[in-house]
Amino acid sequence: MAKLFLFGIGGTGSRVIRSLTMLLAAGVQLPNCDRVVPIIIDPDAHNGDMNRTVDMLKSYQQIYNRLGQREDGFFHTNISTLSSISADTNGGVKDTFVFDFGGINQSFRQYLSYDQLSIDSKGLVELLFTQDNLESP
Repeated sequence: MAKLFLFGIGGTGSRVIRSLTMLLAAGVQLPNCDRVVPIIIDPDAHNGDMNRTVDMLKSYQQIYNRLGQREDGFFHTNISTLSSISADTNGGVKDTFVFDFGGINQSFRQYLSYDQLSIDSKGLVELLFTQDNLESP
C-alpha cells in the first residue's frame, strides 16, 4: 500500500485537510492508500483554520491509535506526521503536521530562489501565487 502526502497551503489548504479528515473519520477509504501524511504550509502561526485542523488531526490520531488497525469502518486510514515515517532518528524532522518556518527572514520569492528557476517553474509559481504572496515575508 502507498502513502498519500497531502500539502495544504494557507487557510484554504487547512480547511481542505480538515474536510478530508472528517471523511476519513466517517470511514471513507482511499484506494491503494493505507496512510495519509498531511503537511500544512502556513507562515501565519496564529491562523485559526490551521490550528483547528492540527487539533483535529491530533484527535484523529488518538482515536485511530486506541481503535487499532481495522479493515474497514470509522477511522480506517492512518494519519501520520512526517517524523513518524522518517528514517531520521536524530530528531531532524519535528513531530508536527505544520512545516516550521522558524528562522526564515526573507521574502517568499527569495526563499524559492525565484530568479534561478526555469521559465516553466516560474510559470507554475506565478499560477499558484500572486505577486503580493511572493513578496510577503
